Amino acid sequence: MRNEQDWAEPQLQQTVVTDHPRIGYIVRSRFTLRDGTVLFGFCSPQDLSGIDYVQPVICGSDQQIEFWDESAIQMSMPDGICRVLDRSANDVFPVQYESLVECDGTIHRGEITLDDLGRPTWHVRRGPSGTPSP
Repeated sequence: MRNEQDWAEPQLQQTVVTDHPRIGYIVRSRFTLRDGTVLFGFCSPQDLSGIDYVQPVICGSDQQIEFWDESAIQMSMPDGICRVLDRSANDVFPVQYESLVECDGTIHRGEITLDDLGRPTWHVRRGPSGTPSP
């Protein structure tokens, strides 16, 4: 933070980040919908304790598609996500995502699914270090 405000400084050539207690990173990420559609966005892969820390976001043509609703402190509702993507929940979920930048020696991958009641749930897994999946 500078002057008590958040700031971003692009690191266009950076392919590896390291967890730091005072620096948060957002990194380019790939999202694959159930129907095979590939979209890009970002996530913050340092703290994997909850989706509220990772905050995966798809960058759409005219808006961001967020899976975490900070104002409601809950997962975003799938019907809103599907409406923005102009797809059914069956075409969207589960959503697979992975960071395209290595963090602390691993590529971070996760999955956002729907439970039996249609509510979103979240799972994360660490991938091997090295190149993200093609």
